[in-house]
Amino acid sequence: MKLQTLKVQDLLQVQVLYRREWPKYCQEFYSLKNMISFLKLDPKIKYLKAYTLPDKQAQELGLYLIVDRYQVLMGCLGESFDLLKQALHLLDWSTGIQCSTVPQRYLEPVLQVVEEKQLEIEFQFIDILHHLPAKQALQFDIDCPKGFYLKSLEELDARIIDQEWPYSQEGSLYFIQRQIRMCQSMGLFEEDTHRLVAWCIRTQDGLLGALQVRQSHKRRGFGNLIVRALARRIAEAGDDVIAEVSVTNTASLNLFNKLGFQKVDYCHWFSLSRSLASSQSSLCLALSMSLQLERVDLQQLEIYQQHYKQQWPKYCAEFYCLDNFIGFFRVDPQMENVKAYALSEQRAKDAALFVIVDRYQLFIGCLDSGKELLREALHLLDWSSGLKCSSIPFRHIEALEQVVNAKQLRVQYRDLTDLYYMPQKEAAALEADIPAGYYTKSLSEQDAELINEEWPNRHEGSLYFIRRQIRLCVSIGLYAADTNELVAWCIRLQGGYLGALQVRATHMRRGFGSLVTKKISQRIAALGQDVMALVNPHNIASNAMFTKLGFQVIDQCLWLRTEPVAGEFMWPDGQ
Repeated sequence: MKLQTLKVQDLLQVQVLYRREWPKYCQEFYSLKNMISFLKLDPKIKYLKAYTLPDKQAQELGLYLIVDRYQVLMGCLGESFDLLKQALHLLDWSTGIQCSTVPQRYLEPVLQVVEEKQLEIEFQFIDILHHLPAKQALQFDIDCPKGFYLKSLEELDARIIDQEWPYSQEGSLYFIQRQIRMCQSMGLFEEDTHRLVAWCIRTQDGLLGALQVRQSHKRRGFGNLIVRALARRIAEAGDDVIAEVSVTNTASLNLFNKLGFQKVDYCHWFSLSRSLASSQSSLCLALSMSLQLERVDLQQLEIYQQHYKQQWPKYCAEFYCLDNFIGFFRVDPQMENVKAYALSEQRAKDAALFVIVDRYQLFIGCLDSGKELLREALHLLDWSSGLKCSSIPFRHIEALEQVVNAKQLRVQYRDLTDLYYMPQKEAAALEADIPAGYYTKSLSEQDAELINEEWPNRHEGSLYFIRRQIRLCVSIGLYAADTNELVAWCIRLQGGYLGALQVRATHMRRGFGSLVTKKISQRIAALGQDVMALVNPHNIASNAMFTKLGFQVIDQCLWLRTEPVAGEFMWPDGQ
């Protein structure tokens, strides 16, 4: 089977399909709309093609692949993406491809193709897709400050934009010139010098892109102004406004939230190339025979922890993970089935690289300087009993998945979660009024059995885990005063996150989930610590609650469970 080229008339028919469940497919809709516009403006435009499969079902699902020079955009309706995967396999990957703005729902088939074709991931990052209806964008006031003026960008501005753009690469100058020529754009200029000081373009998938303010003009609200001006111009053309923001770009996330944009999805970016040879593939790293894992003592963990204070809160996940395990070892220096390792290499020590195996759970961390060494450390681990890779920060996912693939481990599940974060001062200021007839207190180990029974994620060994966390970490329970019945609770996981947050079915819809979250956050803040929580992006209620309380998403963390290599491993009672 070969890929079939889509012409303008075909694309118009496909585009209509993506109006459903708006704004779920808004990114696909505007990708198609822009490509149609490009082809109408320049029918002979080079290196821009759209494909589908010569299959009736593929056409009904609106399956498309847009190849725009070195970038690929994709779309497919439905719940199964077997046809999308089939189409991706038929692409020519020989010169390398950048998969751009890949919606979360397409992530699994894309990663499967990457693995099956033995492609090398050169870089990977994740953005949050934001959406604003045209009606709201039309309400924006555009109050240009004195001494400046706004106008559309010109192709002559492209070189400056490309030079300042953090993602500038070979071919990006042409890309910026084309987008300025064919799409809406906005620039802020000084009146006296006509110097460009802030700008934003619209990318080929309809997104606000390359938003930037010159260093000399930052902290004056110009980024906000440019977004409002371009958003209004797009809305005047009848389109809603969409934008992507990195999960770690707190300032931009706050900007778009303040302007009324709503989070609708996650989108992934991959730059892929075919490995030159399997022996050189990053999936099959050659390990130096001199490298080995070595046990790390309490003193060394305390030294490592200090490294993670830099660029706060970038490494807060690693910092609090170490903080909790340091606390565990202080209470019980001989704690069974909890082992901390480092790599026998000075560079790894300088990068504060650690690997902690807590029974069947795996925790990892390192500074950016140690990413390659982290991959080697994971190769040296014993995976035979299966491991639950827990709360893995997004920057470490690539290394983990490369090792899982190289060792051909079977994966039971793979779940991305949002890392919600609140500074200590804000958590301490939370107000939590306990309703009449209830009281709060720390959980006791006797509560663990009920919590485990109610926990949707309970598993072999989870009862011991809950008991231990109640014994060693901060926790909170809400109890009925007349019966002393536990009705809502939250514990702190060994990674430092709020966990097992739950309200009994008989007491839901009374705000008790929010109440116990605020109470445990206050307790963590009283220890002088910031507060973190991990939430599935599809859990709308929990996402709304943490956002309402003032938490900010600063990263994503992965949960990945590998199966035992041979048979099942059962944890003994009490371990």
